Amino acid sequence: KYPAAIVARHGAEALTTTPAITVGTYHSLKGTEAATVYCAPDLSPSGFESWRKGGEARDGILRHWYVGLTRAKETLVILQPSGRRSVMY
Repeated sequence: KYPAAIVARHGAEALTTTPAITVGTYHSLKGTEAATVYCAPDLSPSGFESWRKGGEARDGILRHWYVGLTRAKETLVILQPSGRRSVMY
């Protein structure tokens, strides 16, 4: 269904062309780079609990952020938090 819609709209080459935008988690993009990276400071409930716990658990969150922040080649944009479970809250 989706490939047929993509071909109809953008042509067959769209199936093999590198996308202009890639969306993923820090973990799924580990080892890659992008000209511009957007990082959201919001954490999952378990991530926020690790942040609040402190110590080694918080260190894991900081390492997670390091991976995200170091993917940017040119521009890094840190978004505003959207809720109360944020490393910036």
